[in-house]
Amino acid sequence: TTDVYDQYANEWYMVDKAYRNFMNCYLKVIHRDWLGDVPNKLTNWYENEFLIRLANDTNQWLEHSWNTKVKRQTSFFQTYINPILEKETTKIFVIISDAFRYECAMELQEKLNRHTNGKAVVQPMVASLPTYTKLGMASLMPHKVLTLRNNGSILTDNMLTDGLVNRQKVLQSKEPNSAVFHLNELLVWKRQQMDEKLKGKRLVYLYHDFIDAIGDSRKTERETYDAVEKAISDLDNAVSRLSSLQAKRIFITADHGFLFQFKQIENYGKIESPSGNKVDGNRRFSIGNLLNAVEGCIKLNQRQTPLSQTDVIIAKGLNRFIGGGGLQFIHGGATPQEVVIPVIDYRRIEKAVPVEISVAVIDKIITNYRVPITFYQEQSVGDAFIPRIIKAAFYKDGERISNEVVLHFDLMGENNERSQIVTFNLVEKYYKIGDTCSLVLEPLEGDNVKRYKEETFTLRLYESLY
Repeated sequence: TTDVYDQYANEWYMVDKAYRNFMNCYLKVIHRDWLGDVPNKLTNWYENEFLIRLANDTNQWLEHSWNTKVKRQTSFFQTYINPILEKETTKIFVIISDAFRYECAMELQEKLNRHTNGKAVVQPMVASLPTYTKLGMASLMPHKVLTLRNNGSILTDNMLTDGLVNRQKVLQSKEPNSAVFHLNELLVWKRQQMDEKLKGKRLVYLYHDFIDAIGDSRKTERETYDAVEKAISDLDNAVSRLSSLQAKRIFITADHGFLFQFKQIENYGKIESPSGNKVDGNRRFSIGNLLNAVEGCIKLNQRQTPLSQTDVIIAKGLNRFIGGGGLQFIHGGATPQEVVIPVIDYRRIEKAVPVEISVAVIDKIITNYRVPITFYQEQSVGDAFIPRIIKAAFYKDGERISNEVVLHFDLMGENNERSQIVTFNLVEKYYKIGDTCSLVLEPLEGDNVKRYKEETFTLRLYESLY
């Protein structure tokens, strides 16, 4: 059986990304009639073919296999955060953007990798089922067991996770120097405020709620794709601000994704809500006790949800339960758009600079007109260091006395792999014993550049032509 979530993270997400960007641009066009029936045909294909087929594949996989190589959201802290806390002294920032689905992160990655002082890598993660905020937020905290209370709260090892105060307590139980804030606070803090708020903090969780806030309201859900654009801008800005504080490890993830359809949902997509002792739910799921699955939905087993001793029922395919709330923007179900979320690992690096060059000669004494010189490249070319090109020659009293050589230092590898030997030929004339000359290295960056490096050598050529 196809691993639906792995396939989505590798290929299928591109369809959602392309469609979202097209429709977002289309909605901003003044003369939409110029595009004719293209948007309508594209939407029909996207919603009635792509989404339905992917949802049906997910249903079959959910009912018959449910094995995926993609990491589970419940392992986030143990996989990404704990190893840094145990082995490094680096300050860690975790930004959790509500409903920031995987394909949105792929677009953000492109922006982050334009920064000259950092590099972003995206990995997929499978959100906990059902895919809703309370469970997703709890899954991203340090924990061993997640449990549901009768009032709908989610506990991590018997600790409350509702609200920033409780989440900070959970983090501090693992790392005392932890803090939590709303990301919007960070975006408006002045530099002095940032320094004061974050001083001495080892682990900082920042919560961002823009996509979900817009999408979850029936009045604004049609603005979902525009909200994604704003969220990407916010997160890009946040990384820039944190980088200005020399933050070296920044993670960006989400509690869940979302599914969005422009077309008015037909009645056949609406099904009766499950009966029983319901504790929480939305258009896509119900959780509680003694719940009965109706036609058009599925009851999850204990392998498929981290909530123990709890009945979890989700709507199949693109179905919605009859009830309040919007119809176009939904989450809580098992489609890849709702389940596959990102982990962006952003690592700060210093601005890339040219590698440094050393003249690796112990005794700087010249006894022959042929002078072999070993040059050593101090750093390996990579993210932090770029190649250096120089021209080199020997000079005496301002006059060049050897051939001029152009050298490219673009080596990668270990220390013993980053050296090269170059032979210079001195002009064959009389040099007074004990006189000095200079090996001059100049960067090839223009006609009037400063010397990069100059090394003094003593001339001891006892046998001369004169």
